[in-house]
Amino acid sequence: MQKGNGYGFNAGYFTDSDPLGSQYNTGSGWIYESASSDLQFYFTLGTPPPACNLSITPDTGLISTGYVGGPFSPSSQSYTLQNSGTLSCDWTAAKQQNWVSLSGTSGSLAPGASTTVTVSINSSANSLGAGSYSDSVNFNWNTGSTTRSVGLTVIPLPAGLTVTPSSGLASSGYTGGPFSPSSISYTLRNTGSTSINWTAAKGQNWVSLSPTNGTLTAGASRTVTASINSSANSLGAGSYSDTVTFTNTTNHIGDTTRPVSLTVTPAPCPLSINPSSLGFSGYQGGPFTPASLTYTLTTSGCTTSWNTSGVPSWATLSPPSGSVTGSTTVTVSINSNANTLSPNTYPAAITFNNVGDPGGGTSASVNLTVNPPPLPDLRVTPAAGFDSSGVKGGPFSPPSTSYTLQNMGAGSLNWTAAKGQGWVDLSPTSGSLAAGASTTVTVSINANANNLAAGSHSDTITFTGGTGSITRSVNLSVRKDVYGGGINADSLDSVAIGKYGTDWPVVSYRFRAPHMGTIDSFAVYHSIGTGNAEGTGGVIVMEVRADEVSGDHVPSSTRLASAVNQSPISNGQVYTYVLDTPLSVTEGTIYHLVFTNTHPDPTNNWCSLHTIWNVSDTENMQPRFSDVDFACLLQYGAENPWEVRYSSTPVYNAHYTDGRMWGVGYIDVPISSMTRTVSGSSQVRQRFAVTGGDWVVSGISARVNGSGTLHFSLETGNGTLIEEGNVAGVSTGGAMQWVTYNLTTNRQLLNGQAYHLVLSAPSGSFTTFPMQKGDAYGLPAGDFPGGYFEYTGGSGWETSRTDTDLQSYFTVESHSPLAVTPATFTVTGYEGGPFNPSSQGYAVQNTTASQITWSASKTRNWVDLSPTGGTLAAGASTNVTVAINANANGLAAGDYGDTVTFTAGTISTTRPVSLAVRKDTYGSGLNADGTDSVAIGRYGADMPVVSYRFRAPHTGTIDKFLVYHNTDGGAGDGGIITMAVRNDDGSTDHLPSSGPPLATAVNQYARSNDSPYWYNLSTPIQVTAGRIYHLVFRNTHPNPATNWCSLVVLWNASETPGMQPRFSDLDFASLVQWGESNPLAVRYAGTPIYNAHYTNGTMWGVGYVNALISSMTKSISGANRVRERFTVAGGARVVSAVSARVNGSGTLTFRLERADGTLVEQGNVSGISTGGNMQWVTYNLTQNRTLSNGQAYRLILSASSGSFTTFPMQKGDAYGLTEGNFADGYFEYTNGSGWGTSRTDTDLQFYFAVE
Repeated sequence: MQKGNGYGFNAGYFTDSDPLGSQYNTGSGWIYESASSDLQFYFTLGTPPPACNLSITPDTGLISTGYVGGPFSPSSQSYTLQNSGTLSCDWTAAKQQNWVSLSGTSGSLAPGASTTVTVSINSSANSLGAGSYSDSVNFNWNTGSTTRSVGLTVIPLPAGLTVTPSSGLASSGYTGGPFSPSSISYTLRNTGSTSINWTAAKGQNWVSLSPTNGTLTAGASRTVTASINSSANSLGAGSYSDTVTFTNTTNHIGDTTRPVSLTVTPAPCPLSINPSSLGFSGYQGGPFTPASLTYTLTTSGCTTSWNTSGVPSWATLSPPSGSVTGSTTVTVSINSNANTLSPNTYPAAITFNNVGDPGGGTSASVNLTVNPPPLPDLRVTPAAGFDSSGVKGGPFSPPSTSYTLQNMGAGSLNWTAAKGQGWVDLSPTSGSLAAGASTTVTVSINANANNLAAGSHSDTITFTGGTGSITRSVNLSVRKDVYGGGINADSLDSVAIGKYGTDWPVVSYRFRAPHMGTIDSFAVYHSIGTGNAEGTGGVIVMEVRADEVSGDHVPSSTRLASAVNQSPISNGQVYTYVLDTPLSVTEGTIYHLVFTNTHPDPTNNWCSLHTIWNVSDTENMQPRFSDVDFACLLQYGAENPWEVRYSSTPVYNAHYTDGRMWGVGYIDVPISSMTRTVSGSSQVRQRFAVTGGDWVVSGISARVNGSGTLHFSLETGNGTLIEEGNVAGVSTGGAMQWVTYNLTTNRQLLNGQAYHLVLSAPSGSFTTFPMQKGDAYGLPAGDFPGGYFEYTGGSGWETSRTDTDLQSYFTVESHSPLAVTPATFTVTGYEGGPFNPSSQGYAVQNTTASQITWSASKTRNWVDLSPTGGTLAAGASTNVTVAINANANGLAAGDYGDTVTFTAGTISTTRPVSLAVRKDTYGSGLNADGTDSVAIGRYGADMPVVSYRFRAPHTGTIDKFLVYHNTDGGAGDGGIITMAVRNDDGSTDHLPSSGPPLATAVNQYARSNDSPYWYNLSTPIQVTAGRIYHLVFRNTHPNPATNWCSLVVLWNASETPGMQPRFSDLDFASLVQWGESNPLAVRYAGTPIYNAHYTNGTMWGVGYVNALISSMTKSISGANRVRERFTVAGGARVVSAVSARVNGSGTLTFRLERADGTLVEQGNVSGISTGGNMQWVTYNLTQNRTLSNGQAYRLILSASSGSFTTFPMQKGDAYGLTEGNFADGYFEYTNGSGWGTSRTDTDLQFYFAVE
């Protein structure tokens, strides 16, 4: 069909059909027919899916009705818009009228979404007149639209009545009138659009209405008045009521009522007051007199109510209001507001209002006269000043005192308290005192006093109040603390109780309580002498009394507790006085034990108290404490004063209920049999270990009798000298005196460290009197806990009694409240690390009786601390770990140090950290010139105790140790050798620790010379890599002098510390002890030979048996050369130098080559001279060389000039090498005609410095 503009097509039926138009095919291809023709065909179109399909429900419109002015109902209609199509719908909603509102006017809905549009009648409809109104809401969207109708019917208002106001008429008045309010007006209004008729009615004749009816047109109003008329005047007292009724007679819309009430009260009751005036007076600030006055209110028998006005602020009325029939009273008193008034006269008029007769009130005057205050009178008690004392750094006793401030004047008193020194605290510092009142001010010594130097310090407390000031002195005595046996003693003495005449009837022991707590008994020492002259010993009453707190500190009359002893008394016997009432004591407070003989015949029945006697009867002879702290007081009679007997010091103990004992418990002072003379080679010494924290000391004092030069020597427990010096020109005049040596610099005595104080006499002679141990002031057990006195005539130290101490003490500059153990931290390792031990724990203990805050610090970045501070309760401890961190890996070879400072308050204690960074070595780095032996248990030239000190190379469990014994020289059966494995004590000397060992083993088998013996441990021990341990060998044979053996050690010809190039003597050393009283000391010429067996099968130690092969000794000169063949194992090593141990002089040539002869480097060391001893000679390579792992090398030594001797060494398991020094290498030699060796188990003594 020819193309044409068909229905719905702009041009042709198929406008875009093939340009060839209609075609047909006969089977051999499509044939063109006509470009303007189309086949007659068409597609039947189905319904396309809706793209945007919006539905709106409900279908109904909004129809609303209401009266003119609204409201209208229903007020709104909500429509739901739902898109059920496949594409979004954009929609709009519109209306025309202003009284219609839409909640939404447009939007977009996704497929399946819905929304709500609310159509509502708004407030504009309220202004519409009666009638019908309409609008339509048009909803439009992409593919359609629809409308919803809105219809509004406004109905005319019906006629109605409104009455305003809504309240009724409430009137009142006295009988007979008038009444108020007398009337009320109401407005009546027609709220409709048509006229209404109305009426107003009431029930009581005493109510009038005007008008009572009428007509109101639409919107009109009229006033109706309701009033109380004259009929009310005849009403009796009481309450009356009525109701006014307003009626809409047309349609009764708006009918309403209003109440009317009338209260008729009786006629008023007249009120009078007496007196018409009251007066008060007093000083400024009060009080005022009289305390109160009264008014009398009176009526003529009738009853009325009243209240008041015009009451001044400084007065209070009680009661302030009420009712009265006949008469009543009102009390007027002056309140605290009057205290703030300045001097003047204050008049006021108080009005008493008659509630029943508002015009019948009455007034009365009240006057207050405030006089200027009287002069204040401040009194401060007690009159004594405040005296405190203590050691440098504190604490101080007593720590505080209190003063009572009292106003003795008649007026109020403002006061202040002031002080001058920073080490004094006052609390409070100001206040106000009423007449006769008192308060307490506490004066205390604060922490700033801990920084004061030794000496006398003072301050003045000034109390100011009124017209003058009162002062009280504060005196603080700061003593240098002492550490040691610091109590004077020449012998025992006795003080009689109850024998009149030359002796004294009453004795008092004065003491300052060292601890807070409860004491239930006291132990003292009694004596009755010889010949029974004392009879039964008397009946001794002991009273505990408070101190009088005067300058003399004598017993007060206040008895705190008492006890009686009437048992037969024997000489030198301890008696316990059990208190009738346990005594609670305060630390630092002074108390007295007062002893009285109450026997009926005290002259013939009496006893004495043992005291410590001092030859010199001098005040303040005790270096550790003052006589205020500790003294004997005597009284000849009750009428006589107390006197201090300075030559006697109390001997007693106080027993606390918590089990603690304190006092001075000396029984035999001094020990006459222990008296020793210091002269020539005769010396004495005090052994002691420091406890309770570090002590920084500046001087040493000893109590001696004699003349000449006294030598003081302070050394560590192993004999290492700290300082020594002389005090020349000493002459004691035949009496015991303290001689003091002032140290050249302050020295620190470390907690847990052992020390010796040695006295000798370079000239002259001195006598010492050792003193039996006792519980001296501030020390829990003895003057030197754990120490004792020793003496020597030059052939060894000895003692016969370990319960004695040399009378000596140290002057303390500061005492750390922290006890820190151990004393040192020593670390070693190679460049680049690791370092052993990598860390160490320090036990930090609070040695004080109160909580403290502490901190720990260091300076070097290669040291770590954890934790660095905290708080510790009294007696509590914590652990601080000091560790070597990765920064140490960058340190060059050398010795490094740091200090860890532990601080509490103002006192610090330090612990050194020593780090030895060594070049690593590769080779046979152990000194050996031969073997030697160290005897165990044979006294004399040899030593009874031997210790092997070693640093564990691996962490693990060791079950046995192998050592080499020697029994030549008449050793009998070899003895019974006990080996104990001990920890290191952590001190600077690194000695075996005391206490139970880690494990033990016993070897009592017959021994042959140079034979190895296994010591199987009683308990396998766990060891930590890098930590130091000790093997301590003792001969426990009953006859060790003839049955003993020796330990075989490596011998070094030069007995010099630090001779081992691969490791230090801390890592590996022999320690020997000449006698039990002497310290262990390092024997530098002997290196241990032993093996440790780990339970995992590994062996470690030094296994040399024949250290030097004498037959292999070779000389280097001319064509004679030596060499070491070796193959590098365990990884490549970069080396910077090579060292060989030789004896001789000249020029030594070092040649390092590969096994095929390829030269690595060769060079000379000239000008050598070893002085006849074996010495290490080092050649520094021109550059670092790499020894490749698995590569075979040769080190050749020759002499370009001169001659040298070498000593090959048998292979062994040296420190850090698992098997031999060079596992596959050995020593060779040549005289120029070829290399050879007779033993392949030997190595040249040499090593490489490893970078």
